[in-house]
Amino acid sequence: MAVVDTRLVQTAVIGTEDADQPVILPEEPHNLDRFRRHFHGKRFWCGTLLGGCGGELMAKRYETKVCHFAHYPDHTGTAPVCDRVANGADSADHLFIKRDLTAWLRAQGIRVQAELRNLGTSPGDAVDLWLPKTRQRIRFQLCPQDYRTWYRAEQQLSTSSEQMDWIFGAEGPISANMVQRQGYALRVKCETHGSDRRVLIGVERADRPVVWSALDDCRLTPDGLVTPVLEELLSDDSAIQRGKGAWLRPATFPLRADQIVFAIDAKAPTPKHSPLAAEGRYIITADVKPAGSRIIRAHVSLPDDVPMPTEQYVYRLYGVARLLLTDPDPREGVQWAVRADGVVQLGGIEAERTGLWRPGIALPQRVGRASDVPVPAQRTATEEATAVYGRVGSTQSSSGAAPTRPDPWAGVVACDKRPRSHEVNQGHEESQGTPRCSLHRKGQGDNSRRPVVVR
Repeated sequence: MAVVDTRLVQTAVIGTEDADQPVILPEEPHNLDRFRRHFHGKRFWCGTLLGGCGGELMAKRYETKVCHFAHYPDHTGTAPVCDRVANGADSADHLFIKRDLTAWLRAQGIRVQAELRNLGTSPGDAVDLWLPKTRQRIRFQLCPQDYRTWYRAEQQLSTSSEQMDWIFGAEGPISANMVQRQGYALRVKCETHGSDRRVLIGVERADRPVVWSALDDCRLTPDGLVTPVLEELLSDDSAIQRGKGAWLRPATFPLRADQIVFAIDAKAPTPKHSPLAAEGRYIITADVKPAGSRIIRAHVSLPDDVPMPTEQYVYRLYGVARLLLTDPDPREGVQWAVRADGVVQLGGIEAERTGLWRPGIALPQRVGRASDVPVPAQRTATEEATAVYGRVGSTQSSSGAAPTRPDPWAGVVACDKRPRSHEVNQGHEESQGTPRCSLHRKGQGDNSRRPVVVR
């Protein structure tokens, strides 16, 4: 009994079962007629590079349903079982990408070596292009990967090349990670035109639709493949071009801003060029103390509109804070910094408790000493009595009233609990609006009874 193939196979290869020249069968009957005339005399195969069985295919024409390839009936039952999984219009895109990119580079006089990679799913998992003259490598990653697998491939491929480009077939976590690293990710797709597929290169950005460009509108530079849109992004520093020595955007981890204090060291060098630098921000070197942790020397990134902190004060981070972390570098290792929206200056007692500040060391203002306070000249008992009560032995005034005794507390902010010897004048002073002592409050003890000199 013949086995009938009911799958709607849209792609095949021409030549032999192991050939890499792909074709796509038109779905409409009038387009299929044109296709047959164009490929008259050609044989179509369920190619091994398509994940197929290597059997011969025929083009089936329909008026009321989609035209497609199908295996010839197996009347003897001896044909191999076909385990091909991908049968749709995009099932041969890896072959179209290899064909078109090779022709595009050779048209520019660039020698290229192209290879298909089976990463465990199918022969079309990836397409690698190697340019020996410039030691550039381009990988078209067409199957999904987890980060660990991608990172190992990145390390292996980058080691043997001067420049490495990743171009992803589908949007996913790895392409999104690339956007975070360099501001964009390159994408690839193919669109059907008659019996052919054309390659498009796209630029993926965060929260924006992918912008696609025809391959003929793209350029290959020493720093990698660029599209017209990518050139605009690179010109205004909205994206980072890949290449040897290129700084990638750091990873970020959220922090509790109110749990981090710091004090700067004016003598510590400030990095002039850093992968942690960003437009509109500056970096300082500081001693940073997270709550519940030890003090560590680190970099702090602040906006340009925040005044430069000084070493006279301790500051607490304010707003959104994040930890910036770079990829390991063979020479510099991992670099990191604390990024914040702003800072708040701490008061003296709170600052001193952090261990980052001491008043006698940090304050630039001159601290007053006991010897700086003016000491009144010493007078005899007679001079003191004259100053307080008037001339000794003086008579009453012509009005017959007793002379008024001047207040000995003139020029002094007095306490409302004075020595009892002066209570006789309390009613007079209060009637004249003498202020009550603002320093004698509950809980201050006997020291609050002392007058405070107004300087």
